[in-house]
Amino acid sequence: MEGADLSGAHLEGTSLRGAHLQDATLWGAHLQGVNLWGAHLQGVNLWGAHLQGAWLVEAHLEGAILREAHLEGANLGGAVGLTREQLAQAFGDATTKVADKLRPAHWPAYARPDKPDNAK
Repeated sequence: MEGADLSGAHLEGTSLRGAHLQDATLWGAHLQGVNLWGAHLQGVNLWGAHLQGAWLVEAHLEGAILREAHLEGANLGGAVGLTREQLAQAFGDATTKVADKLRPAHWPAYARPDKPDNAK
């Protein structure tokens, strides 16, 4: 699925563990609760994607576009190539699991009451 255009796709709750999605476009995609453990997401466009509660553990995120992506409740533990600059463009909160050294200072230290829910 490298380079695929999945803009706006509804893939809530699916397992894409280890998937090869390099350079894919997932602009505005609904990926709530998706298992992307170890997925290859280098250069993927996740602008405005809904990743609440997603598992991105050990996902390869080098060069991924996370602008306005919703990461509330997502687990980014051990994500490869993830930078603070990428995260600074995304929405997150206290429920977003990420290394402290990568957590943007402007993310609230509480669960955002206005965050979009994970409903399908």
